Order: sequence, then C-alpha cells, then structure tokens
Amino acid sequence: HIQPDLDVPAVAAQRSEMAGAPVFSLVSASGSALQSTGGASASSSSSAGTDGPVAPVWCGLATKEIASWQPGSSALSDMVRMNGHTGWVRALAVSGRYLFSCGCNHLRQWDTTYTVPREVASHSLFTGDILAIAATRDRVFTAGADGSVRAWAIGSKRDGKVGELRELASREMAHEGRVTALAVAGRL
Repeated sequence: HIQPDLDVPAVAAQRSEMAGAPVFSLVSASGSALQSTGGASASSSSSAGTDGPVAPVWCGLATKEIASWQPGSSALSDMVRMNGHTGWVRALAVSGRYLFSCGCNHLRQWDTTYTVPREVASHSLFTGDILAIAATRDRVFTAGADGSVRAWAIGSKRDGKVGELRELASREMAHEGRVTALAVAGRL
C-alpha cells in the first residue's frame, strides 16, 4: 500500500501464511497485474485513493489451483478455489469478466461473474509450458518455455462469439530461451 501524498512514499506490508504457497502469480480482479517470481506476497487493506470494498486478488498457487484473497484479510479464501491445472499456476491475467490462467501447457479461461468462477475454456499446447500471460480488452497473449509467443482473440457481441477464445497467431522461437514475462503497451 503506497501512500501517494507523502514526499517519501511509504509501503505497508502484511505477512500471512498462505495454504498452498508459494504464490507464483497475482492479479487483481480489476486487471492490474501483480507478478511474482517466487513465494513472497505483500498486501494492503485498501487501494490508494479508493473508498469502500477492494476487489479481490486472484492468486496462482504451487498447489495447481487459483485462490481468491481479499486485501486486508489474513488468509486465502477457502470458499473460492479453482483447480484443474496439471502444474503450478505461473501466470494470471484479467480481461473484463474473464480470468486467464496457465499451468504447464494449459491455458484456462474462467468466467468471474459466478461466486466461484467457472472454467469456460481450456487450450492445451503441444510445445513447452506456458509461463506468462498478458491481456487486453479483446486479446490474450501467452509465452512459454520454448521461446514462443501466441496471440488469442476473445470473441465479442460484434462477431457473435461472446467470450470464445481462439488462437490468432503464433511465433515459434520468438526468443532463444524461456519467456517468463509479457506486457502490453498500446499496440505492442
């Protein structure tokens, strides 16, 4: 939690024991990426400049599941757990109502309008593990251990395929080694 009105910003941290730790990835329900490369997690009780409830944070765990954490609470929710991955949940991204997760070579899409999000799609790649995800309003990008980068389209009302996830393009060996992080900046 960063105090924006101070000359020298302050960071408050809360240490919590997390069942299923380490936490490999974080994303707020509003879509703000909070990537982690290890087992540490930091938290705050409210977002800077907001009043009222804070959106939950989705946590990708070593136990091959995704858990919900409400900032300010001392533990992950036991009520909201999504599983089905075959490996550690290494990256998460949000686009509108959809949460995207990856574990091993599977990309999963979850509809977060339900109390416990429902899996609506799963795509399995035949090459390497997916290690990173980035999302925009209508696109999802994945990258992996084999150096590849892939672009996916999220269907809309306009094309009559609301929420449908389909692969648009891929670039095999975009990098010589593992791609462990992605970010979208405008059209790049």
